Amino acid sequence: VVPVLKTTSHGGTLPAATHLLKSDPMDPSQIRHLVEVFYSRVWNARDDRALREILSPELRFRGSTEATERVGPEAFKAYRDAIHQALRDYTCTLQDVLVEGDCAFARVWFRGTHVGQLLGLPGTGRAVEWIGCARFRVVSGVHGARSIGRGSSIR
Repeated sequence: VVPVLKTTSHGGTLPAATHLLKSDPMDPSQIRHLVEVFYSRVWNARDDRALREILSPELRFRGSTEATERVGPEAFKAYRDAIHQALRDYTCTLQDVLVEGDCAFARVWFRGTHVGQLLGLPGTGRAVEWIGCARFRVVSGVHGARSIGRGSSIR
């Protein structure tokens, strides 16, 4: 099952992304923009309003640091916040985004300073980094809007 991201049709805090969702089908640059918003706003800025606007209630994912599947925006928020708590100055740096049809694939560097419990290990104070990838998929959203879904190592 591929997790789902969505945007609302009312404008909210993501006017560019929301506007882009009015296009049917979405053009590759629009899909790429939504992936960029996901990493810059939801992950790096910890923007809860953006999180609630682009994550669907049907979101299913497994984070790269755990084997447990989580469901929904609040579960994703709890995971994101736990990562930020364990890794001070945590950032996601988008390296590449490839779009093919209604799918996008992102290669991302993850970095932070290990200060709290992570993978069963107490904080070490050491810098950590790893590279990962995610798959995003455009799906039908709420009220006929277009939306984007995410899956990969976090499926």
